[in-house]
Amino acid sequence: MNVPRSALARCIGDVDQFARESWGCAPIVVRAADSFADLLDVDVVERLLTAPARRPMLRLVRDGVPVSVSDYTSSTRLGGVLVDDVVDVPRTLQLMADGATLVLQSLQHSWPPIARFCSELQSDTDHAVQANCYLSPVGSTALARHCDGHEVFVLQIEGSKAWRVDELGDVTLEPGDVLYIPRGTWHEASAQNQFSLHLTIGVLAATYRAALRRALDRLPGGQLDRPLPLRFASDPDQLDVTRAQIAASLRHVFYEVDSRRVADDEMRRISDRRRVFPHGHLRALLHDRPIDDHTRIQADPQLSVSKVDDRIVLQAGARRLSVPFAISAAVDAVSVGTVLAVRDLPELDTASRAVFARRLVRESLVFVVDPTE
Repeated sequence: MNVPRSALARCIGDVDQFARESWGCAPIVVRAADSFADLLDVDVVERLLTAPARRPMLRLVRDGVPVSVSDYTSSTRLGGVLVDDVVDVPRTLQLMADGATLVLQSLQHSWPPIARFCSELQSDTDHAVQANCYLSPVGSTALARHCDGHEVFVLQIEGSKAWRVDELGDVTLEPGDVLYIPRGTWHEASAQNQFSLHLTIGVLAATYRAALRRALDRLPGGQLDRPLPLRFASDPDQLDVTRAQIAASLRHVFYEVDSRRVADDEMRRISDRRRVFPHGHLRALLHDRPIDDHTRIQADPQLSVSKVDDRIVLQAGARRLSVPFAISAAVDAVSVGTVLAVRDLPELDTASRAVFARRLVRESLVFVVDPTE
């Protein structure tokens, strides 16, 4: 039986080797990593373009310069309201014929296959993820040479594109190839003899600097909130004394920082960005049958469980529920992810089981499984 590969493994193959040798430090190309046709193709781009699309869902770029929004949008009525940022499809197609690249932005919010893929990749990496696609006609250049403030995976879907990447040189991506570009690495790209459709996955990696800054910000006021000494510029020696005191205070703080608490806080911040609601949540919300001991439930695949103080937090994306630690056995039973009947929730009486299950369903943390399945 073929076991489905994780989203990260689809991109780079050997995850452990990538983590050791490339993550955050070296660009690489993975040839024929996977087929990504399940995520996007030109027909899907056309479907999204004619939805009707609105700014800032998309933009056009040509020769490193953004095309003026007024050149490809117009005013129209939607739901009886006049809006002035609806994409004019004929004008957009003409601009593309003249060499402009179409960029669809934040597809992790608007196209379910990419939303699921990004959610899986976020779970694989423990970092926030976003996705844009670039559709470039033959011979076109979209963005000028630049570097990004986040990690980038480029998934070539259709056609081909020539890239020039610092530390890597010239590479041409064909369908199924993946290019990884670390934060701060300069690069540029252009379509040459073929059109190109690629997906850019931006990994908004939490850094040591940012995580430590947030950890410091959570600490109560103290030495760090004191003003510099009066007339410190005219008597810099005063800073030496204060600096030594602060350094001693910081050493004490960092020795006491709970790494698990820092990790949990970072994951809550990242999870709040998720907006993926797997198929079936709307029907679960509208579920009109009473939830009782015979109801069967199953956890959302994104469900994670953590302990915060004396509470247990169940979370799936931006959906979050805090419950008493006393019902940890029932939480453990749900978090396994298999289908179970409400009567099988351990250490709870009949009424408590029903209340707990109803809250999980209402918060879209579990599905109600159809009895016929």
